[in-house]
Amino acid sequence: MTVKSLREVQFGDQVAWGTSVAPTKFFPGVRGVSMPPSIVNEIVTDVGRGTQGPGRNTVKLRHESRGVSLTGQMVYEFLPHILDGADEATPAGIGPYTYLYTGPTTGVAVPHWQTLTAGAGDGVWALNTATLESLTLTWAWGEMVEMTANFLGHSVEDDALAVLVEPDMAAATAATGCHVTVSVDAFGGAYGTTPMTKCLSGSVTLSLNRDYLPYVGSCFPAGTYDKNAWIVTGDLSLQQDATSAAFVDAIVLASTRKKINILMTNGGAAAALRSLDMDIFAEVMVNELHTDADDLVTSDISFTSVQDEDDTDFYFAATVTNNTATIY
Repeated sequence: MTVKSLREVQFGDQVAWGTSVAPTKFFPGVRGVSMPPSIVNEIVTDVGRGTQGPGRNTVKLRHESRGVSLTGQMVYEFLPHILDGADEATPAGIGPYTYLYTGPTTGVAVPHWQTLTAGAGDGVWALNTATLESLTLTWAWGEMVEMTANFLGHSVEDDALAVLVEPDMAAATAATGCHVTVSVDAFGGAYGTTPMTKCLSGSVTLSLNRDYLPYVGSCFPAGTYDKNAWIVTGDLSLQQDATSAAFVDAIVLASTRKKINILMTNGGAAAALRSLDMDIFAEVMVNELHTDADDLVTSDISFTSVQDEDDTDFYFAATVTNNTATIY
């Protein structure tokens, strides 16, 4: 008998589009997996059969792997597996190591292809050539930082789990609301200089505008591409104080361009440091001036990334720091 708690999620380092590999990395912190079959069929219907019955024949149209997702905890050591699916980073440093991900402008993102295998018992399937489509992180006081990652890929196929050892606590550091500092600074200022010390909760979503290369001659997609710039959106709930109210006042008066920094860190020194540091140049909106949370008066703002007119090559950057020299 197989039960949900026996499921595992594993990744493999894939080289060629459409050629899956055996998994080699256990992925911790996952609470939920969604993996719809990729095959898309259509029932053939016509008016020349002399019947009101349903169509009789079906045609295999394509493989389309939308809707594949992982939900669970954000783990600092394994976040590069997710973000490498956006655009592969080359780690720098000698311990700790840093992985830098920057929103593309003049160049083209080159995602790191991976085989994403999940399941238990007799029900194990894989997303062949997984690439990231979107990533959402949410946080609140006293809770884990939650992650939802959505993927595109070549196809979903039958697979098998490898015998892998679950990482121990020293190799899998979960981010929590205790680790999060949010700063909002005026256009022309510096990222991270004005912390919002009374942030109650927040979220950030990275959407890659990614789609399939739909070349005829095959039922499988030939690859993926990003249609346009990545889009970064989010929400912040701040208890209203002099600092947050001042930013809302500025927004009401049309000063809507802000520099947002979201820093998550365990506060460790040297090789013990684990962090995610995001800089976002954004248009900030306030949808309602009178908001509250559990009877606390709040300043609730939302944001969407725009290009910095003083730095035409920048709108988003994320740096992950951990003690992992390579992810494979």
